[in-house]
Amino acid sequence: MSDTHDYQERTEDELKSLTDSFRKAPVHNYVAPPAPGWDVHGLWHCWGSGHRTGYSTHALALHWMLSRVLKVPTELIPHRSMDVDITRFPADRYDVLFGWMKEAVGHPHALFSSFPLEVSAEMTGANGDGAIIPYCAFEGDKVSKYAAGLATGPIFHSIWVVSQFVKDAFVAADVPADRVEVIRPMITDGFWKMSPLDDLVSAKNRPVSHDDPFIFGVLGTWQKRKGMHDLIRAYFTTFKREEPVRLVIRTSAMNSSESIRLLKEQITKDISAIAVELGDTNFPMSKRMPKVDFELGTDLTDQQVIEWLGTLDCYANPSYGEGLGIPHVWAKAQGVPLVTSGHGAVPQLLTEIGSDFDMIFPAKLTPVDPEMLRLGLMFQRSTNWGTYDVSDLGAAMRRTYTDVGRRVDIAAAKYVRAAFGQDTIEPLKAALRRLLSEEQAKEWLP
Repeated sequence: MSDTHDYQERTEDELKSLTDSFRKAPVHNYVAPPAPGWDVHGLWHCWGSGHRTGYSTHALALHWMLSRVLKVPTELIPHRSMDVDITRFPADRYDVLFGWMKEAVGHPHALFSSFPLEVSAEMTGANGDGAIIPYCAFEGDKVSKYAAGLATGPIFHSIWVVSQFVKDAFVAADVPADRVEVIRPMITDGFWKMSPLDDLVSAKNRPVSHDDPFIFGVLGTWQKRKGMHDLIRAYFTTFKREEPVRLVIRTSAMNSSESIRLLKEQITKDISAIAVELGDTNFPMSKRMPKVDFELGTDLTDQQVIEWLGTLDCYANPSYGEGLGIPHVWAKAQGVPLVTSGHGAVPQLLTEIGSDFDMIFPAKLTPVDPEMLRLGLMFQRSTNWGTYDVSDLGAAMRRTYTDVGRRVDIAAAKYVRAAFGQDTIEPLKAALRRLLSEEQAKEWLP
């Protein structure tokens, strides 16, 4: 262990605890080469996630781009949340995976891994031999020395990332820029469908009564990085109970095994503590605070999530940083105004769009919370994320409510639908040409 991880800024005990948890994760039981008799001609792509995450969405998007748009022969190696017969796959999956790729597929650059970078390395050991392309997201200002060492080492052929912000994080950790490819995922077309823009405009232009509330919404897990507590503080201190506004939070536990009952108890406790902090000692019975609604769990399909996002009047992003921000992209693709801090891929995208409907408030680079260091290998003690003054978030929400109102940002929606639709293909084709042999490129990318 120490030979591989000397440059990581953690103790051996810290690292052992983290890597042991990765090895014990159930998802590792199910990534495997195909069973005998399967057609093995083409690229292969493994995707590891036990529940809905950004990584699972990136994986599906990449698979669609390769197999459905470019028609490159590609298969998705199954994992536990896919409807497949796992018994068809050999038990010694990792020992044979890379030998199989080289012998049966005929070239070493055969596996795209939509696991986090460190998990890809841990599950394959030092046997990658340049055979893996990880497809990454990251939320801090720079990756750890450990991740940077992996990115420049022999295991990976190159690093693919979902946004320029993530590439900047690798480059800030001294990973050569030409080793990191920005490949935006196709998430506004293909597997995911956006409603026609005319339908969105018609819906927002319906007659609205004074009692019809202005809806702020957000989607994310209940954890510190997502900033839900700051959003509630900003909302409680900015709006009054009698104003026709409402905050809707769709959230789930970071630990997918946690029950809805326990999550509800934790959220109720957290919000009550915020209310006490703001002088309301009888929340929620007092009815002093503006209305906030919670939708708990992950029962909605992605398509239902997209439809819900399109109904919002404003997407309020309280996160301390996003490597891409999939719900934010989906909301913007439907013309929903956004408020966000200045750290992460979301403000980077909004600056690129240049819309007058969005609000970007200042962020302060501050050290990542120790709890996140425990959960995420890519973070290190010198990694920063973007915190902010709650009053700035509240002020941005107020300006959106009073100055923007119920608007559909048509120009931005068209831009985002292209940027995360068909415009993703040319960068992917260019990256594949650098990856494949000349013969393979002629066959698969005519």
